[in-house]
Amino acid sequence: MVRETPLHAGHLRLMLDVTAAGAIVAPPVPAFYALPTDVGDIVTHTVGRALDLFDLDLGSVQRWQGGAAAARKSRARARAVDETRG
Repeated sequence: MVRETPLHAGHLRLMLDVTAAGAIVAPPVPAFYALPTDVGDIVTHTVGRALDLFDLDLGSVQRWQGGAAAARKSRARARAVDETRG
């Protein structure tokens, strides 16, 4: 996993080199479709996705299940959660 931004040209060249050698570059990008409620949820999801790369499934990762219709439903759920939080 790469560190956070900003990335400079040297970082990008090295990431290109390691992917050409067969590695997977997986930036720790939060998946907000999972509607995390705290930082722990974000960390758990990010670690789960990293472990997925090693075929280790801890059952903690909520995977995206769909296209545009699912995205609309997810946004509606997020708005409803926001409204209940005040």
